[in-house]
Amino acid sequence: MFVKYLPLVIAVALVPQTGAASAQKSPLTEATFPNCLINQGTIHQGIVMPGETMVVHGPYTSTCDDRFHDIRIRTLGGALTYVRIEKLTGSDWFLVREGPSDIQEKLGVGTFRVVIDNQLGETAIRYKGTFSVPL
Repeated sequence: MFVKYLPLVIAVALVPQTGAASAQKSPLTEATFPNCLINQGTIHQGIVMPGETMVVHGPYTSTCDDRFHDIRIRTLGGALTYVRIEKLTGSDWFLVREGPSDIQEKLGVGTFRVVIDNQLGETAIRYKGTFSVPL
């Protein structure tokens, strides 16, 4: 039975495989917004100790005005955590959005970063997540 499928297995194995690029054009983006690249990936596991504030993603620069920034950060237990999205204006960072970490919003153009603030926390925040943001 395996011999019957062997040519198919060999054909699939010979097709060049490419790794996931950190910035790629998705079909939807290419069709709708031809000049927008989407950067997507993993926000690797980390920890923000009590009394600390940490940039967990970014800074990144978006030149696409009409695309969603999709940030999803959870505790290792799966709960939402509270995050801030800040925008660079001049040499200072200003709050653009804050709240539970499943954020999907149009933020416009600019340079952004995602921050977890645990300044008033009594326990460490262990987190991980994903992002999909326009470049």
